[in-house]
Amino acid sequence: MARADWPQAITALEQALALEPGYAEVYPLLMQAAMAVKNYQLAVHLLEMAAAHAPSILPAITPFLSHFPSKRPSRSLAGEKPSGDPAHTVYQLKITLKYLSPPSWRRVLVKSNISLAKLHRIIQVVMGWHDSHLHEFETKDGRRYGVPNQETDAFWGEGPANEKNVKLFQVLSVEKQRLQYTYDFGDSWEHDILLEKILPAETGQHYPLCTAGKRTTPPEDVGGIPGYETFLEALADPQHEEHETYVDWIGGKFDPQAFDIDGVNAELRRMR
Repeated sequence: MARADWPQAITALEQALALEPGYAEVYPLLMQAAMAVKNYQLAVHLLEMAAAHAPSILPAITPFLSHFPSKRPSRSLAGEKPSGDPAHTVYQLKITLKYLSPPSWRRVLVKSNISLAKLHRIIQVVMGWHDSHLHEFETKDGRRYGVPNQETDAFWGEGPANEKNVKLFQVLSVEKQRLQYTYDFGDSWEHDILLEKILPAETGQHYPLCTAGKRTTPPEDVGGIPGYETFLEALADPQHEEHETYVDWIGGKFDPQAFDIDGVNAELRRMR
């Protein structure tokens, strides 16, 4: 396909996606693939990822595939398991607790086909939370996912969609996309989840896997960012009027720089 023919192919993609509005998030994948003419494997991988999300768009992506060398047929179109199958695709996520300076963050590898409910459990482990409060995911366009509650939803209005029914690849599909995760609506711990890389799964590797991180997270129920700042000031100053209160409350010493990656991965290996 010549570059001049791309607008026609893009029009075909738009028409296909107009019939499948629920899969509109795959459109950026297709556009990236169209431009990746110098990286054939990347282009085909992105196309197969898109097809795995929305098989109905296979006819629309055929013109894109025909632009690339014909030495290797697309396994998506051949009916075999594509390399972009979410079950065989890994996301490298960077999870950062917002508004802390310096920040507390973790880098973690997860299968792209896990549910948001499982991602919630992973975040709780890698960030060191205790899962004793409510939480919610929110996409850039305002879609919300969490644990529906008939009583609170009836009082506050429409609640979040059930996170158990949503896969990670359905809300993050392109590198550099972001998702927000809020834990404890009282303290309001907001996390930025950045999709840094889309990778093939390694044979024999257990996922999820935490590969890096910095600093611990604040104690639960400390009072959000302002409360945490006061907590650290009081601990660091024996003359602070609340020093003894906080020492007793935390049960001794507290190291804001601590992060035990081996302990985190041991807990992740026990996760199902």
